[in-house]
Formats: sequence, structure tokens, C-alpha cells
Amino acid sequence: ARDGLKIPGVLYLPPGYDAAPDRRWPVIYLHDGQNLFDDRTAYAGEWQVDETIDRLVREGVRAGWIVVGIDNGGEARMSEYAPWPFAEAPVAKGAAHAAAVAEMVKPMIDARFRTDPRAEATLIGGSSMGAVISVYTALRYPDRFGGVLAMSGSWVEDWMMADLRRWLATLPAPPAHLRVYLDMGAREWGWFGASAKQARSVEEALRTLGLPPERLRLVIDPDGKHREADWARRLPDALLWLSAE
Repeated sequence: ARDGLKIPGVLYLPPGYDAAPDRRWPVIYLHDGQNLFDDRTAYAGEWQVDETIDRLVREGVRAGWIVVGIDNGGEARMSEYAPWPFAEAPVAKGAAHAAAVAEMVKPMIDARFRTDPRAEATLIGGSSMGAVISVYTALRYPDRFGGVLAMSGSWVEDWMMADLRRWLATLPAPPAHLRVYLDMGAREWGWFGASAKQARSVEEALRTLGLPPERLRLVIDPDGKHREADWARRLPDALLWLSAE
């Protein structure tokens, strides 16, 4: 726990982990851990993360990743994932959450498992508010995270985007290894006004920060809604782009 923040979660080890004792593996830290692997623990369906990685390994596309699923705090989720306060989260705990993941969870995982600890081999991601806190965490700790998976981010012009732009203006240019994947469904149901227009605003803000086109990707899914089934469908392509050599 850090500042009263507890971070339970679930761990996935890729096929071949036990059979390759000298191998170091890239790591993905994903938010809303309850919804990543199992419909029985999910509150809105699952991302099918294990099935996706197992398939990519089986097809010889990738060797696999260690996945650290970070559970959300239920009713505290909005505050946990909010870098800045807003109506639904008047007390923003996003900074404390980011610090806990970067300064406590990642070192613990690196010490206990055969990870490749380099930023270039470490991704962080999530959807909705989980996408927001993932972008924030990677930009705040660019020496620890080299890629961001930000699906259907809850970016809202009158508060989240304004705070994001102000914060980005205080940051140095991002390191050369950083890659950011953004997406949004064209049929998002409007949670916090999520829309393709707002996703494009985030893309523009990150380009202004200094991310070059080859390291910043925005995907607008013409049939996508704000739901786990669509994030699961887009996950393989997102992972392959983020891990491209």
C-alpha cells in the first residue's frame, strides 16, 4: 500500500516461461485486472489477454509477454485512475497510483520474475480511465515504461484535455524509445463524452510534445463501442505494433 492505496492483481506467465530458465521476458502492466482474463471475475466481460498471447505464441508471431493485471479498487476506481480531480473524482489519486506502479509494483515484479526490466521492454495500458492513467504513468516515468496501450480513453475537453495539455507543457521531450497506441470506437456510447474527436485531440497534444509519427498511432474503429469485446478484438494488432522492432 502507498498513501492508503492497495494494488491487488493477477499475473500471467507466457507459454515457455518455465522451459526457458535463462530467458528474460518483456512485461505488460494492464489496468482493470479483473476484466483481463476471466469472465467470472470481470464485471463487463474480459479482454481475452491470455487467449490472445497464447495464440500469437502458437502462431510464431511473438514469443510472449509477462502480463501484470492491476485490479481496480471498485468504487474507488475513478479516483485511483484520475491524475487530476473532476466531478466524479474530486480527490484525484492518480499520481499516487502511478508512483505505486512505477516505484513499488514494477521493482517487485522485476525482482521476483525473469523480466527484461528495460523501459524498451515494458508496456503499460488500459481502457477508459485506465487509458488515461496509463498515458500519465508512462510520461511521468519514461525511464521505466517504453510503450502505452490506451484504448477508448475517457478524454473530455472541458476538464481532462485542459489538464493534460497544461501538464504536457511542463514535460521534456519524450525519450526516443517511447511508443503510444491510442484508439477509439466510432460508436462509443459516450462515457464522459468519449469520442473520436477527443482521441484526435490527444494525438495532437502528444505530437506537440514531440512524439514522431512512427511512434504514435491512432486507430478509429468504425464499429467500436465502449466495451471489453471491442478492446479484445483490437488487442492483437495493438500489441504487435507496440512491440515492433
